This record gives sequence, structure tokens and C-alpha cells, in this order.
Amino acid sequence: METPESSATLSTHLDPEVDDEHDTKERVLLRYFLQEWALVKSILDRIVANDGATNPSDVNKIRSIIDKYQEQGQLLEPYLESIVNPLMSLVHSKSMQLRDGTYEVLVTIKPICIIIYSLVTVCGYKHIIRFFPHQVSDFEIAATLLENCHNGNSLTSLRQESTGEMETKCVALLWLYILVLIPFDISSVDSSIANRNQLGVGEPSPLVLKILEISKDHLSSSGPMRRFAGLVLSRFLTRPDMSTAFVSFFDWTFEFLLSWTEDDINQFRLLGIVEALASIFKVGHRKILLEAVDKTWTNISHLMKSAVAARNTLLRKHIIKLSQRIGLTCLPHRSMAWRYKASTSSLGQNILLNATETSNPCSNGLQVVHLTDMSSIEILGEDDIEVPEIVEEIVELLLSGLRDSALHYDIRRGPHSIGSHVRDAAAYVCWAFGRAYNYSDMRDILEQLVPHLLTVACYDREVNCRRAASAAVQENIGRQGDFPHGIDIVSSADYFSLASRANSYLNIAVKMAQYKEYLYSFAEELLSRKIFHWVFCFMLFSSYHISFAINL
Repeated sequence: METPESSATLSTHLDPEVDDEHDTKERVLLRYFLQEWALVKSILDRIVANDGATNPSDVNKIRSIIDKYQEQGQLLEPYLESIVNPLMSLVHSKSMQLRDGTYEVLVTIKPICIIIYSLVTVCGYKHIIRFFPHQVSDFEIAATLLENCHNGNSLTSLRQESTGEMETKCVALLWLYILVLIPFDISSVDSSIANRNQLGVGEPSPLVLKILEISKDHLSSSGPMRRFAGLVLSRFLTRPDMSTAFVSFFDWTFEFLLSWTEDDINQFRLLGIVEALASIFKVGHRKILLEAVDKTWTNISHLMKSAVAARNTLLRKHIIKLSQRIGLTCLPHRSMAWRYKASTSSLGQNILLNATETSNPCSNGLQVVHLTDMSSIEILGEDDIEVPEIVEEIVELLLSGLRDSALHYDIRRGPHSIGSHVRDAAAYVCWAFGRAYNYSDMRDILEQLVPHLLTVACYDREVNCRRAASAAVQENIGRQGDFPHGIDIVSSADYFSLASRANSYLNIAVKMAQYKEYLYSFAEELLSRKIFHWVFCFMLFSSYHISFAINL
């Protein structure tokens, strides 16, 4: 396995004279990964040479190296093929032995899946599954691996004590997620069927039914299997040969949504079902989805008004995502306000169009017909479209969702957190408010909104979120006119001064808190969100141990 970097570039990255303190974070991380790549490569070569046999120390070393790049996963992308290909080849060969009843090979498979799943958490599953085996014959192999892991005990909560059960299930689900795209009837690859005529029209094969049941069980999981099971279900159920299973799954979800309770297990299943439905409405064909729209929206709209949704930020997020996809499914299809017409003249001259249309030539030889150039009859036909009432209800729910706490959205997932993209997008939604509404409409809202934006601008961990919140503040103050201490805020919390986290916390935040209009918001942010935040506690705990070790 060769390093993608050239020797000249490699020597530059490994130059000990380079000053890490004044270099960019990305270049520093890349430089140190190149130093650690030799260790990773040697361990991987040893695992392959030993036919997949590993020891816990090797697995922990690779995982600890990979975990350092949680926020810079793109640095690992040039190395993914060199890591994933040999490991998945081992998983593939060992999983084939499971079909022969050799269940002892699971002891070999699980540590390998721990390494693969570590890459999934850092780089994202879409980058990893590109290097999974994807032959048609692999479908039954992946299904066998998932089935044999289904009854395993995955209750270990600390990753340092993980037995590999959870990671192996996730890898098996992701493997099926890509294999389910085979372009012909899945029943033809099920070796348990002696005669395909035994199946009814649209009836899934026994192997598919088993996979669907296991995936439905994983929707009740509290771990990442819930998300990956939803992805598998979305791909399976939207296949043309799965119409019967599609109807059966939606009947099962409707039955649960009408009878759920607020105990812990059912709340996890509730999250899994809503997330799976959102995935289905993303990839499914509109003609099929329209049959399930009414019941789905009725249940989801009632769920959004429930007490459990009011307490669960993640559930509200999935409901909003599902609602907007239902709305897109319900929107009537209409032709574009413009269209292209190919030019047929040999010298690129304009072709003659209908008397009611005019055109403008494009540089690529196409003609653009604009809506303003179309006949009145065509325009009337375009605008005379009835929009379903359900779309108006969905728009109302989406607008109500803007009142949520998306500015402070921060969810822990493993050793890192997610939510910076949500906070960044929420800040720019607030930025758009300043351009879209008058001061008379926004005055009361801005009095509540600006203090929150200022706390995000000063206290958010991510520089892009701090800058986005600052831009929203500046846009609203500049366009909405009179606002307390507006000039001082705009001049102090600018794009460049917020680049440093230490400057934002220790200088800009202190200056903003001097104004009585914002003092309470800053104090509340520190007391209610920051002082008990898991990142702060981790840093405090680490500092304590370091100082304790130094004193010893």
C-alpha cells in the first residue's frame, strides 16, 4: 500500500522545522497523520498476513489514530481505499465461512469491523461503502453476516470496551445498503428458493423478509444501527419488486404511530420509524408515495403536537425533514418557466419558432424560450393548477419549526458532536429575515433574537457558526435601523475578530455583556449550556489529570 503523496510533498510535510503553532489546523493534522501512516500500514499488513487475526492493542492503536481526525475527515480520504479494501476482503472471506456453519469466524470479523466503523464515524458512510465488495453473489453473504450478528449482545456503552457486536451490525447493514441496488429481482439470488413460481406477484423472498424483519427490529435501537437500518429499508421498500412489502411496512408504521407509549424503548422506535419514513420519501417514486401521503401526514402532524415531540429535539428534526419531503411529493408537477430547444441549422443561425414564441440564442447553440414570450393560453395553463391543502398545512408546520432552538442545536455522537451545520444554516435563516421583512414586522422578534445570535457569535465552538451569527446580526441591525448599541456591536463582533475562539470568549463576549440588554443572555448561556457541556467537562477532566501527573 503506497502513500498517495509524492516523496517531495511528503518531505515537506514531515519537515521538523515547520512551525505547528502558526500553521493551519488542517496542515498540522495532515503532517502528523503522514507520520502515523507508517504505523497504520504496518498493522494492516500484519492483520492481512495473519488472515484477519488481530489483538486488541492493534485495533485500539488504529482507532485512536483515526479518531483524532473527527473534524478533518477529508484528510483520510486518499487512504481509504488502501485501508478499506483489504479489511473488507477479509470480512467477505470470513463471512463466506458463516454460510458453512463456521460461527467461530465472528471472533475474527468483529475487530476488523471496529476499524471499518471508526472510518465511518470520521469520514461518513458514503465515502466508505464505495470500497465494499458489490458483486451479486455478495448479497447472501452480507445477509448471512447480519443474521448471525442479530442475536448478539450489544449493550456495551463504552467504545473502549466494545466487543464489536454493534460495529459488525453497522458494517453489515451498510454492505446491504449498497448491494440492494442490484438491477434485477432479488428473489433470483435467494438460493433458498427452489422454484421462483412459488412466490406470488410482488411477494418478497424468504431472505428479503428476514432482512426486513431484522431491520425493523433495529429501528428500536438506541445506537447507530437505527439510522443504517432506516437507510436499508428505504432502498429495499422502494424497489419495483417490493410493492407488497412497501404496503406491509407502512401498515406496521401506522399501527405503531396510533398506539405508541412514552416508555424508553418505544421512543427509540418512534425515532427510528420517523427517520426511516423520511429516508423512504427521499428516494421513493412519487407515484408510489402518493398512496401513503394522507395517513403518514395525519399521524405525523398529530405527533408534532404531542408532549414527547416538545421534549425531543431529534424527533422534531426528523418530523420536519419528513414533512418537507411529503410536501415536495404532493406538489403538482408543472413545466419549467423556460425550456431549451436544439438548433438544427448547420451554421448556428436561429431556427424559426412558433409565431407565439420568441427566443434568445445561447452560446451552446440552444434556444431559450422564456415564460414572458409564451402565449397567454400557455401561461393560463401553467398557472391554473390547484395546490392540495396538505401543502399549506406543511408550510405552516415548517414555518413554525423556525421557532425551534436550531441556533443552539448540539448533539453528542460518540466522541464528537454534530449540529454545527444546523447552527450555521439557522444563522443564515436569521440573516435572511433582515432582508425579507420590514422593521415594523421584526421589531418585537429582534429583541428576542439578537441576544441569542450574539451568544452564538461569541461562544460557539465552530468559527463558521460564529461568523454566520455575526453576519446575521450585522444584516438585521443594518437593515432594520434603530437597535441598542448597534454600531458598537457591528464594529466589535466582525468577521476577522471572531476568527480566534479565545478572543471571542475572553474579549468580545465580555464587551457585549457590558450592555444590560445582553448581560442576562450571556450569563444564561454560560450557566445553562456551557458550564455543564460534555466538551467543557472533558477538557476540565483532562486538565486535572495532566496537572495531577505533573505534580507526581
